[in-house]
Amino acid sequence: MEKRTLQEIAEIRSGMNLQIQNNGDVYYLQIKDINNDGTSLRNDTALVKLNETQKKHILLPGDILFVSKGYKHSFLLFSSISDRPSVASASFIIIRPDQEKILPEYLCWYMNREEILNLFNTKKFKNKMPSVNKNELIHLTVEVPGLEMQKGIVNTLFLHRREIEIQRKLIELRKEEMNTTLIQLIRKS
Repeated sequence: MEKRTLQEIAEIRSGMNLQIQNNGDVYYLQIKDINNDGTSLRNDTALVKLNETQKKHILLPGDILFVSKGYKHSFLLFSSISDRPSVASASFIIIRPDQEKILPEYLCWYMNREEILNLFNTKKFKNKMPSVNKNELIHLTVEVPGLEMQKGIVNTLFLHRREIEIQRKLIELRKEEMNTTLIQLIRKS
C-alpha cells in the first residue's frame, strides 16, 4: 500500500460559472441537484450551451464531484444522467482519477470517510459561505492499495449497500404487515 497525494493520482479542476439557457443542450450540475442522500443527482437539471473551448469540461463517468461550497462537503461519483453531456458548476471541484492507479469508486469512498470530511468541516471560515479551494485538496494524502485490493473493497461496499437496501425493504414490508394485522384486529372487534 502506497500513500500518494491527490494530485499524484488524479486531475483536479474547478467547476464552471455559466449562464443557464432554456435552449441549452448540456446539463449544468449545481449543488441543488444533489439528492438528500448526498450520493445521487436529480435528472431535472438546468441546461447550458458550451462553446468549443468549454467542451473540455464535460464530465466523464468516473469523475468525482466534490461539493466545495456550503456547510456540508461530500464527494459524489458521477455517472451519466442521460444521453446529454454534463458540466459541473463552480460549486464543485472535479476530480478525474487516473484509473491505472486508482479506481474512482474506491477514491470516492475513501474521500467520503469521516476522517477526510472532518478536515473540511472543522475548518474555520472567515466569510459567510464556507468553501474549500482546489489547492486545499491537491495535497491530501490518499492510501492507495493495489488495484485488486481496491476492487475487493469496491465489491464489499457494493454488497454492503445492497444489504442496506434489502433491510430497508424488509422494514417497509414488516411495517405494512403490522399495519394490516392491526387494522384487521380493530375491524374484528
